Amino acid sequence: MGKEDKIIAEYSKLYTSAVSDVLLQYNIKGTMDPGIKPLFDNIKVCGRAYTIKATPVKRDIITVDEEAKENCNPGEVIIIDASDNMNQTFWGDNSTTAVRMRGAIGSVIDGGCRDVNDIKKIKFPTYCRYIGPGTSKNEVQITGYNIPITCGGIKVNPKDIILGDEDGVVVIPNEKEKEILEKTKIYAKADKEVAEALEKGQTVKQAYRIRKDMMERIFS
Repeated sequence: MGKEDKIIAEYSKLYTSAVSDVLLQYNIKGTMDPGIKPLFDNIKVCGRAYTIKATPVKRDIITVDEEAKENCNPGEVIIIDASDNMNQTFWGDNSTTAVRMRGAIGSVIDGGCRDVNDIKKIKFPTYCRYIGPGTSKNEVQITGYNIPITCGGIKVNPKDIILGDEDGVVVIPNEKEKEILEKTKIYAKADKEVAEALEKGQTVKQAYRIRKDMMERIFS
């Protein structure tokens, strides 16, 4: 397993709320807005971002729909900015199959998704803003990939780490991934100790102090 794979493996053991709290300590806005929802329960995904930009169709637009789906890589999470198009769905079972067969491990769509039953059957981790039976044909088309985009209100660069679970999706900037990983592991340990203290009958103030003291130490 390569060095980069080990980082992804370590993040896979964590949960979005812990990462979100640590990102907040860095004043990094990395938590996608709650409109980006998981398509099914017991969902988890962690990988590098493969970004796709979709643009409202114009007469002279140049689309790269097939090219974008063809060139994703194993272990990547497809992150899609569908340009706030709320009229038609943008992603479905065929798009999912296309990227899955090339090794992608999940998708996050700031836009619509359809063919939900088929996607659920193969348990392909998918997050989207809404569900509908329509089509994006003549509405939006892919015009760029592996470029900076915005998804769920968060800037996403290619190769940023994407972590999603049932609470939602967080984006970890590539340049700070190691530092945030180590801090989040410490935070998650402290969070577990808070739960144990509460179960033992400690007051809320006493239990929460455990996490507060830990955060003050690691960010001092």
